[in-house]
Amino acid sequence: MKCSIREQLKISCTKDEFNEALDMTMDYIKFNNIRFGKRTNIDQVISLVETSILIVRRCEND
Repeated sequence: MKCSIREQLKISCTKDEFNEALDMTMDYIKFNNIRFGKRTNIDQVISLVETSILIVRRCEND
């Protein structure tokens, strides 16, 4: 599943950025969706990963 998500990203990233962003995304989904009985489709996951990559990059620059 990791490979299919990474292939569908609209932005390029390093392996470390991707792994950190994926961890952030999974934590977000577990906390905000699963706890409330919501489902997350692959398009939402990809969007969340892309946003998380941008956050990781901003944090690295500070």
